[in-house]
Amino acid sequence: MKTLNKIIWIGSFIFFAALTCSHAAIVVGDSIDWLVVSHDHIATAKLVRTEVVPVLQWTASGRDWTLIVQREKSLKGMPPESGRFIRYTSERKAPWPIGTEFLVFFKNDSEIDYAINLSSPPERGWNEVALRTDFDILKTKKAILDAVQARLTKLEQERPNGFLRLEVPTDKPAYLALWSGSACFLRVPADLAYRAQYLEQLQSPDVKKRATAAYWLVKYPGQSVADALKPLLKDPGTDVMQISKDNRNQTVTVYPVRQAAYMTLTTWGVEVPQPACYNPDYPSFFLE
Repeated sequence: MKTLNKIIWIGSFIFFAALTCSHAAIVVGDSIDWLVVSHDHIATAKLVRTEVVPVLQWTASGRDWTLIVQREKSLKGMPPESGRFIRYTSERKAPWPIGTEFLVFFKNDSEIDYAINLSSPPERGWNEVALRTDFDILKTKKAILDAVQARLTKLEQERPNGFLRLEVPTDKPAYLALWSGSACFLRVPADLAYRAQYLEQLQSPDVKKRATAAYWLVKYPGQSVADALKPLLKDPGTDVMQISKDNRNQTVTVYPVRQAAYMTLTTWGVEVPQPACYNPDYPSFFLE
């Protein structure tokens, strides 16, 4: 068991380290809706200056530029008059003309952590594409700003309980936009509409879908959801993990639906018996 724990821990470390790197194989993107929900200050802004990020020398692979923008119109909160963010390009000269318009999301008083080029909306890029919750891409300034306004209006009636991290299907535009060698995920607001979808998914014949639904239903606490999850503590669905022990590969059987249902219920403080074969070291990201 110690060997299994060690291998799972190492796998968890590698996975989450990958998520923090924009060039990693596994990429997590943000939908335009989640960007609006998760940022207090949003504005349109125009480029006024570019500066090369200091490095020892320019290489053929490219360089980073700091883009300084001036606020044009506030869309949410109280955005500062100016801000900056970094963009990478393979060109020796900055490819963005002065006056280029951006939609910017501020993470503090001056630093921007997401910027979308409204003058020429891109279709690829980890932190610069306008991604919809249905995994499509918004390709025009009007469509992007309309999506922002629609979410702002929705926020007046409904405040989601955090976000969901959805795996992007390989046949969707968002997959191509984010892809960097492996799986792609998209953060979306945990809107109430997903609650019914996940409750229905609990009946799926697919073990992975049942486990994912049980895992993300944690965003929708309530008696009816708890009642739907309790029978899953005896779910028969299994999966296998390949581990290495004593220089030999071994297969370990796990019950992902039981794991997810138990985690969700206990997170809410619901007292239920620990399911048979429960593994406290099973990484939660395997359930997403």
